[in-house]
Amino acid sequence: LKAALALLNKLVTQHPRFAEGWNQRASVYWQMGDYEKSLADCQRTLELNPNHYGAWQGLGLCQLNQGDLAGACQSLRTALRLLPHDDQTRRSLRRCEDLLRKYPAGGSGSKAMQIL
Repeated sequence: LKAALALLNKLVTQHPRFAEGWNQRASVYWQMGDYEKSLADCQRTLELNPNHYGAWQGLGLCQLNQGDLAGACQSLRTALRLLPHDDQTRRSLRRCEDLLRKYPAGGSGSKAMQIL
């Protein structure tokens, strides 16, 4: 992951308007457990390409991890509008909506991740 991150850092520096570079770096940050940086890179991806399915899905998972259940639901719904037949995202959205009903004030990210 460190080697991938170094390569992607170079890529986004040299090609800052290449949305997929940012999205791939967000994925690496996610795998490393750095959800803040993953969220920021998902947002940058969406600034460059508002129809990027993977960035919407990743953003939703980051928001869920941070306990932003309403934001996570919104992001996952947007992802499903772009790719309506993705079962995994549909399942994530259902879980997120269930958590939002259980924790209507937004819930706790750690509680949400324990349930997922």
